[in-house]
Amino acid sequence: MLRRIEIENFLTIEKCTIEPSKGLTAIVGESGSGKSLILKAIDSVFSSKVDTGVVGNFGDKTTIKLFFELNEDQKIGLEAFDIDADEIVLIRIIKKGKSRILLNHEPITSKVAAAIKELLLGVVSYDYRVDAFSSKSLLEVIDSLIDSEAKESFREAFLEFLGLSDKLKAIENRLDEIDNMHPEVLLDAIEKVNPRPGEYEELLDLSKRIKSISLAKEHALRILNDVYDAENSVVDVLQRSVDMLEKLKFSGFELDAYELFFEAVEKLNIARGEFEQILDKSYQDEDIDKIQARLFELEELQRKFSRTLDKIIEHAEKLKELIKEKERLVFELEDTRKRMDEAKKQAIDKAEVLSSKRKEKAEKLKGEIVKYLKELMLDKTVVFINFDRVGMSKDGFDSVSIAFSANPDLKPAPIDKVASGGERSRFILSLKRAIADIRSTAQTLLLDEIETGVSGKTLKAVLNLIKDYSDKNQVIMITHSDEAKSIADRIYRVKKVFDSSKTRSIVSEE
Repeated sequence: MLRRIEIENFLTIEKCTIEPSKGLTAIVGESGSGKSLILKAIDSVFSSKVDTGVVGNFGDKTTIKLFFELNEDQKIGLEAFDIDADEIVLIRIIKKGKSRILLNHEPITSKVAAAIKELLLGVVSYDYRVDAFSSKSLLEVIDSLIDSEAKESFREAFLEFLGLSDKLKAIENRLDEIDNMHPEVLLDAIEKVNPRPGEYEELLDLSKRIKSISLAKEHALRILNDVYDAENSVVDVLQRSVDMLEKLKFSGFELDAYELFFEAVEKLNIARGEFEQILDKSYQDEDIDKIQARLFELEELQRKFSRTLDKIIEHAEKLKELIKEKERLVFELEDTRKRMDEAKKQAIDKAEVLSSKRKEKAEKLKGEIVKYLKELMLDKTVVFINFDRVGMSKDGFDSVSIAFSANPDLKPAPIDKVASGGERSRFILSLKRAIADIRSTAQTLLLDEIETGVSGKTLKAVLNLIKDYSDKNQVIMITHSDEAKSIADRIYRVKKVFDSSKTRSIVSEE
């Protein structure tokens, strides 16, 4: 229940306080007095976009406070927003260029405020918003009448399907990502070469050693040839010299050269073994070709991957992991697809149940609406609540529309297209009254000049229905009708005055 409304510096309202009764409160005044500003101020508390031009000439900011005493239904509804209280105060502070919303003096978002509004307030006006007849709005009305189990059961099934659908997309995206890396092709290229850690460096070292041995053999062979084996080799020349020196020695010549030459031949013969050992070093001639070919193969692999062999070997392990991940994901993809198909079937089945319950309640609601429309002098009215099947969403697969005709000879058409303002307001009033017959409502109902365009018996019928509704529900009625005053439990009058070059809308209780 709305206990108190405080408005300060809102357009022409300098300051006012309204304390609605538990039943029907009428806010009266002449046209243009500013009484509809009260409804506009209330609505701005919950609005996502606020025109900062509403700040009046009596200060630099606008403050609107709404004090609510909560019933059990509202307390349960507010638990979803972690609000646990018996009373709340909603405050909208508007300054030039900015505004903010507070709940019990703590900031909240406009999205939360809009959701809370549905629990606290309902609005009916002559110029009622067309979006009130949108499929989303109508589904919210119908869903408020059915048991929560059907809605929650579908919601859980749909979220399960949605989660698996998202998971399937994520797996498919990851598989595409892995495929774009071409791990099988790259791993095959690496495994064909099959590099070993440190192999390139080992082969380079071996190549250098073989080249060194080859060069050593070449030199050793030349030395053996020149010193030992060739005609007139060094050893042959020295040996002949030793023979000649020996003859001279027998002829009586004592020469030191004999010993030196003899010793030289002996040492050279000893040295021959070292050169022969070099020639005996074992390696095949084709080894160097094989090594060079392998080095070229490894170098090509490094150029292809722009990495060292050690990094390529590490990369091969990562590629193997990617291939394993791909194999796992392919299996998981099939499993997820099966589970998603089953979850979709479950969601569709539960959506069918939800749709059936909606149609059942919609038919009952239609009967109640028609009953009250007759009371409001629209006794020839034809109403259809039509259901169309659309793609499944969090709201199920129902799209709802209302076909309306105030005249039986005219084919019913969408209510927002064919109903006049007065017919729309009476329809919404009948809808609110019908809902109250089916379930208890927690909302405070705000009526904005819904009697516009009606008079006589019709006006009396409208007022009687409002009074009847207010016996169990709080109603705040903005009206210019004197007849409305007679049914009100409390009356506030709005007057416009000009004072000190400023226009004021003064609100006072009668």
